[in-house]
Amino acid sequence: MRSISVTYAGRPVMSADVDFTISENPSLRFYFVPRGDGELKAQVVDSSERTFESVLPVHSKS
Repeated sequence: MRSISVTYAGRPVMSADVDFTISENPSLRFYFVPRGDGELKAQVVDSSERTFESVLPVHSKS
């Protein structure tokens, strides 16, 4: 993994540029409190310049 970007409802939550070796299937943790409904989206670029994306719909508690 070379970089990761996480957004929620189109706004940045976290990002990281990685310059050290990470396992092929890494586990990363971060915490945030959603303010309204939206999509949590992770975009990852690996060391071969391949891009991966995953989207999860999130509903905030009322």
